[in-house]
Amino acid sequence: MMRCQTCAVATLIVRLGDDAYVEWSNTTDAPVSHVMTRSEALEHLRDEDALDSDDALRLLDRADTIGTSDPAVDLDVLLATNRAGPGESRLSPSEILQHYKRS
Repeated sequence: MMRCQTCAVATLIVRLGDDAYVEWSNTTDAPVSHVMTRSEALEHLRDEDALDSDDALRLLDRADTIGTSDPAVDLDVLLATNRAGPGESRLSPSEILQHYKRS
């Protein structure tokens, strides 16, 4: 995971579908952002996580290629062990997209 100079925690971006990204917490095993487009995710990484554009683009490019921004985190395992639903229940990728879409 990329660590920025001013961030206290690592940033993990997960690509859930075409132009659909979330910031993910390995602590809660769930998204900690709403579903974002690539451009929204880029803005989020720069504004909320204080990453420079190059680092933010590297995270997104990696998520586009392997599903997560961290090569050590397997997307299939992450999704199979998520606790993104009510009462920490597991949600399918389509349910995550629905549950975490911007209101």
